[in-house]
Amino acid sequence: MKEEDWIRGTVTDRIEWTEGLVTLRFDVVPPPFRPGQFTSVGVEGQDKEGRPARIHRLYSIASAPGEPLEFFLVRVDGGKVSPHLEALGIGEAAWIHRKPKGKFTLDRVPESPHLWLFASGTGVAPYLSMLRTEEPWERFERIVTVQGVRFPADVAYEEELRRLSARHDGRLSLVTCVTRMDPGPKRYHGRITAALQTGKLSEMAGVSLTPETSQIMICGNPRMIEELLELLHERGFRDNTRKEAGHLTYERYW
Repeated sequence: MKEEDWIRGTVTDRIEWTEGLVTLRFDVVPPPFRPGQFTSVGVEGQDKEGRPARIHRLYSIASAPGEPLEFFLVRVDGGKVSPHLEALGIGEAAWIHRKPKGKFTLDRVPESPHLWLFASGTGVAPYLSMLRTEEPWERFERIVTVQGVRFPADVAYEEELRRLSARHDGRLSLVTCVTRMDPGPKRYHGRITAALQTGKLSEMAGVSLTPETSQIMICGNPRMIEELLELLHERGFRDNTRKEAGHLTYERYW
């Protein structure tokens, strides 16, 4: 990557949701991009030979186009980038690539009455970028976010999503699946796949998940994606491809 493609961004806001799970906002507004795209975020480190080098990883953009950049990230213990980013305080800086890219965007999703947004962990980030714009609200009658986490403390952005739903006449339903602790009556105790198999997913969303009425986007842990795709394929959902419109659009986080 060329040096002129990078910009030094300073942290202007930091939200620590729980240990190792943070939102960082920077004083950088990128060039126009499509909600759902990602860019590289880097820190100064060392290459394999121990020489000074900029080390970077790809992160989905959580902010809407035209707004200061926001990233939702989790610290990966032993990682070369995420521990440094997670530790950044207000006024500290990281390097951000100027040119977002990626194809996990709404313009690749066909028309449908309902849009389902499945995420595990920080996979909710690209959906935030989308929902902070008018496009999904103009195109879909109902929207459902399905967020899978390990513990109740890992749930992020829930209040903002509820405000967005209220602002749009309750057309957004939130389903949260918590695997490692009983989260109480308003959340599902178990994996997303189990919620789908038992029928609780549609019950909690108040919307039927059918190929005739639904478009589905999936982002996050590759294992979750593969297991969910298998179940959805069995129910008649097909992948969206360049040659044929289907129902499923997905992006693996690694």
